[in-house]
Amino acid sequence: MKNQIQIFEDEFLIENSGETATGVTIVVDGDFKKVLDIMDNFIILEDDLQNGDTGELVKGVRIMVEGKFKNLLDSIIESNSSFNNYSEVIGSAITSGITEIISELKSKRS
Repeated sequence: MKNQIQIFEDEFLIENSGETATGVTIVVDGDFKKVLDIMDNFIILEDDLQNGDTGELVKGVRIMVEGKFKNLLDSIIESNSSFNNYSEVIGSAITSGITEIISELKSKRS
């Protein structure tokens, strides 16, 4: 497994409520691992949430911010005035990542 990312769906226990939630575990190797080693507690949980406006059940994602991952985000917020909170940094990272994935897919089709 060289420079690979593997994603597994897992069940997680939500400590405050005792309920379980479906989430993902990300296993990485190579250069990807070097980046994520600084984010030791990177956990993403998937939940069913109710849309407050429509009442519709929708899929939601929670990203746990703790440990080295929290320290990394804090450093980004402190050094970049365009970010005020974790949501803004993570939203920007997701947008950048999706944009890169779309570009890669388009280049493979050409």
